[in-house]
Amino acid sequence: MADDFTRTSALAPAPWDRGRAEKEARTMFSNAALKPVAAALAGAHPRALDYIRQAPVIVLAAAVGRPHRMNGRRVRTALHESLGARCRRGERLREVMRAYGCVPQLRALHPKALALGRWPVIRLLCGLPPSRLAPIIPADARAQDAWMKALATWVDHIARRGHRKGMEQHFEWAARALSTEVGAREEVVTAVADLFIEAIQPNPRGDARIDPRWTFAQAATAAARWHEALNRELAERRIWSRRDDDFDRPVDYAPLWNEPFELGGYEVVPLRSGRDLSQEGVAMHHCVGSYISDVRNGSSRIFSLRRDGRRIATIEIGGAFERLALRQVRGPCNAWPVRDVMDAARALERQAKACWEEARTPPKRGIAGTATITGADGTQVVLKGEMRFTSLERRR
Repeated sequence: MADDFTRTSALAPAPWDRGRAEKEARTMFSNAALKPVAAALAGAHPRALDYIRQAPVIVLAAAVGRPHRMNGRRVRTALHESLGARCRRGERLREVMRAYGCVPQLRALHPKALALGRWPVIRLLCGLPPSRLAPIIPADARAQDAWMKALATWVDHIARRGHRKGMEQHFEWAARALSTEVGAREEVVTAVADLFIEAIQPNPRGDARIDPRWTFAQAATAAARWHEALNRELAERRIWSRRDDDFDRPVDYAPLWNEPFELGGYEVVPLRSGRDLSQEGVAMHHCVGSYISDVRNGSSRIFSLRRDGRRIATIEIGGAFERLALRQVRGPCNAWPVRDVMDAARALERQAKACWEEARTPPKRGIAGTATITGADGTQVVLKGEMRFTSLERRR
């Protein structure tokens, strides 16, 4: 009987250790925002960790819309219920992924390639035909991370330019082209995105044309040629003095700066007209000349960072004034700026936010100076400083 008992005990499944499951799920992900979400889901049911191992993307889907701090009891309970109920019903992995808004092909994504800010990319990938999505997902975890990072740059840049709807048709090309271009630089991705944005406009500038058969390297070469053509066109416009009032009319940057000023050893020059942007693009060999419409409609404020009269970088600060943010910092030929230049750009961002806060704070109303009050007994009291009041009454 002892032998039978030992054999039965050896075959019995080990009891579920919730703490161990949560710890394993937490260590699977490198993104800090996803770690507590993964732990909460893994602790929902003994089978939950198996779902996470097979399809880590469901952790990202569960995290979307949740508060940044995932340790609250309510949030943890909601995460338990979202996956625990499906585990108890014995749902298949395909059904679980569908419930979280993910297609089965995305189970191939490695947990190290997932981050909370990459959810818009996941949503667009889910919209691609399954037969064309599966072959373009890189196999290696590091390649997946680089691919997702490049796609996030593509999507974010297009969203900032306000062309998300028109560019959905080109997302499949970007996903396919970037899957074979490991380590594409951010400035090159945004330059190619600018070319595609211009190509879908009714009257594209600089002869912007695209070919869906391009590789990413071919598109990068075409984007560089287009930037040069656009800057050449703007330069010719400046050289031959073509008459265009809008081209020379400066935009009012208030409550930000309309005149050059010093900042941390650099000179910051506001680029307020089409001519200013054209000259900057020609000198720096990038496409800032195409941002004139963004400057005119108030969505962008662009500055030239200079030292001793030499152009160092071009800085874009954009968004509604309540949400001013540093968008881009580009050196010559779209080069990534050095740390000193980035520090100056972040200081400019902080000062821009301070200017807006100061401009929207109503001034204090009052009367400054001195006043003498004589009492009924003849005593005099002298008041100095500012006297505030809320209303005046004229008494007869």
